[in-house]
Amino acid sequence: MNERIMNSIKDRLPATLTTDRLVLTTPTLAHVPEMAVLANNQAIYEVLSRLPHPYAESDGRFFVEEIARGPEEFAWAILLEGRYIGGMGLHLLPDQLPELGYWLGEPHWGKGYATEAAHAVIAAAREAGYPALRSRALLSNTGSRNVLRKVGFIETGEVVDQAGTLVGKTMAHAVGFRQMNVTLRTPHFVLRPAQVGDAEAIARYLNDFAVAGNLARVPFPYHLSDAKAWLRSRKPNLPVEETNFSIELPGEGLAGHVGFHMGPQGPIIGYWLGQPFWGRGIMTTAVTASLDWFFDTTNAETIYSGVFHFNAASLAIQRKLGFTETGRSTLLCLARGAEVEHIDTKLTQSVWKARKNEVS
Repeated sequence: MNERIMNSIKDRLPATLTTDRLVLTTPTLAHVPEMAVLANNQAIYEVLSRLPHPYAESDGRFFVEEIARGPEEFAWAILLEGRYIGGMGLHLLPDQLPELGYWLGEPHWGKGYATEAAHAVIAAAREAGYPALRSRALLSNTGSRNVLRKVGFIETGEVVDQAGTLVGKTMAHAVGFRQMNVTLRTPHFVLRPAQVGDAEAIARYLNDFAVAGNLARVPFPYHLSDAKAWLRSRKPNLPVEETNFSIELPGEGLAGHVGFHMGPQGPIIGYWLGQPFWGRGIMTTAVTASLDWFFDTTNAETIYSGVFHFNAASLAIQRKLGFTETGRSTLLCLARGAEVEHIDTKLTQSVWKARKNEVS
């Protein structure tokens, strides 16, 4: 997300949010005395990356005057019955998802206030137009990690903090709320959410053993009822790791799919293309656009994939995009009704970005 778009969305964030018990509002100098008392706590300092210790009123004034509504921050004071009990905000950096951060004074822990405030901020961020949020918490900070889970964040991996007071410590990285109506545009076609009207085309192209026989989770024969059942499973609250894109060509309609799902090691990308569209470079472009979106949205370190050992065309696409083989396994192919030798592959975010930089 570039800086211009980020700023236009930031301008739509509300200055004040109200929940059943709380008011989230612009931090002011009137909040500083209570802020300093609550923030000057070793237990809070040990789990936050950007909070100094000891924490004095001068730190609070600097936060209010220079940071709270600065170019890289949009912060709210959390008030309970008019009294300051903590803070929550979005850290805004170009080309990154906004990062949700928060803290509560220790007397207010364990009462659901952080969860309540986070729900309000997430709803405001979604309404403003952010596609998703990210957050981090120390692996040992089970309280904060539980808050993130309660408000719909999904942990996508572990990262080592590179700056601040927690530098060198391992953090759980999480991503929250995703909009399932994402549409990706390429020069020759679009990738869009699946629609109920796709059922007949999906059934037509997957009821072809040349396609279904290359896929692990598709039965054969493949009926219209199978397509309709799958489309019913595409709920609007699914995480990004369960997102699927329909490939739609102008004047030709649906041609195939690119999709993500979670596996035992992490997120997996899969794809298929109807046989009439083979040999036109469509899938390489579609997977490229999908990977760009996925890495930008999740900050995942690695994505996994693979092919059955006889699927040379699909393996060629993956190699072209930077995937490397990690070994061989056996995987059930529903269409064949048998365990089949599978070439396992993976792609790291660092390799993907390096490849993009070389191309550009």
